[in-house]
Amino acid sequence: MLIAVALLVPACSGGTKQRRAGAPRSRPAHAAPSWQHTLGAWPSKIVADHRSIVVTWGAGRVTDLDFDGRRRWTATLDGDQYADPGISSTTVVAPTRRGLASLDREDGTRRWQVDVAGTVSAIALVDAPSGEARVVDSTRDGVLEGRHAADGSILWQSRDNRSVGARVVFSDDRRLAIALWRGAESSVLRAHDVDSGAVVWEREVARAASAPAITHGLVVLGAGDDHFRSQALAFSVGDGAPMSSASLPGSFGSSTEPGVAGVSVVLVDQLGTASMVDMLHGRLEWQTKLDAPVIGERPIVGDDVVVLTTYSRELVWLDRHTGRILNRFDAGGVLAGAAAGEGQVVVGLRWVEPPRVQAYPL
Repeated sequence: MLIAVALLVPACSGGTKQRRAGAPRSRPAHAAPSWQHTLGAWPSKIVADHRSIVVTWGAGRVTDLDFDGRRRWTATLDGDQYADPGISSTTVVAPTRRGLASLDREDGTRRWQVDVAGTVSAIALVDAPSGEARVVDSTRDGVLEGRHAADGSILWQSRDNRSVGARVVFSDDRRLAIALWRGAESSVLRAHDVDSGAVVWEREVARAASAPAITHGLVVLGAGDDHFRSQALAFSVGDGAPMSSASLPGSFGSSTEPGVAGVSVVLVDQLGTASMVDMLHGRLEWQTKLDAPVIGERPIVGDDVVVLTTYSRELVWLDRHTGRILNRFDAGGVLAGAAAGEGQVVVGLRWVEPPRVQAYPL
């Protein structure tokens, strides 16, 4: 059972806006989904790009949807899936019971399947500078590995007593794969050469850290000690040099991701405080208490709004510029992931009949 604990945050200096969750919990216009797609079992993960939406659900199903909610294809793999699938313009790489499977993005045809020694916890795809596509995957027992996207064969492996459960990101030139290795005492942000796996740089951070994100030549993340001491941190992508930091009230789970808003990022801690931070200058722009706990969060940033999910089954709409709560409502089920594409917020709903994916205009 999860118990939400109220967190007192001191007033911020320098004119920073700080707001509490005071918006009425009515059902505003956004509460009406623009479309729904029914699934045969509960959804697990949702990812999207400019092309389509990819949903994993049930015991090994992968479905690709267009932005009107129409099914393009469904593939059947073996076993439950605990990691986001990796996607590129041509390929989907999804977890299976024993490893990984690669699917054609156009029709879901299986290209290859490989065993992995451990439970897959993160998957990412990138077109490397060599001209070949790479898969970078990790396991819960502390292995990060690079693979040929063409056949799934291993290029390199890196091992640690810490593990990579958070999203892996890539530098703009696609030469570096940057991963958060999270441990019981501390975590480390580590940049690996995509083709060789060599460690280019690393920086130790507090153990309760979020996934990293890339913006304007910076690697950004939130990291705390689980005792109300936390920071938003920015490092140079090229060499890991510390660039800026800002104090935050709470710590982060590894499934929490920063939402990129230009040079700023939105970070949501586990107790439900949303903060927008200018990472070029280490300046807190606004902070809003959601009065609801957050387990895993992937903030969706639009032109004028930021959309968040809470453990209380809510979708919350904030003004991007001030942090003011515009709307919040119960989506009708336990939220299983959120993604954005073509001006929409797409969420999966569990513990609801029928199990489904539904979209709202962003």
